[in-house]
Amino acid sequence: MNISDVDFYQRSKIEITTNIEAPIHLISLFIQLPSLKTIMNVTSGLSFVPLSKVPVYSATKAFFHSFTLFLQYVLKSENIKVIEIIPPMLTHIAAIHP
Repeated sequence: MNISDVDFYQRSKIEITTNIEAPIHLISLFIQLPSLKTIMNVTSGLSFVPLSKVPVYSATKAFFHSFTLFLQYVLKSENIKVIEIIPPMLTHIAAIHP
């Protein structure tokens, strides 16, 4: 995304909803379950080293990293483990067609 794109704001809102609001909503629902023992959140290496080509995505992952640290602290007293999964960088391999 480029900040000068006409639809930048709208696309940003969708990304924020997907990467922040939806997981927070799910966590708020799951936290009500008495059987809940573990929460696993997926962030990204971009939480730590943002990429200018994906500024909103990087920011949402940084938010979720910070939120995960908060959950680890708050839910420790309730014996709920909070695990952050930070997958390695993925590269796209293009298929070569003859």
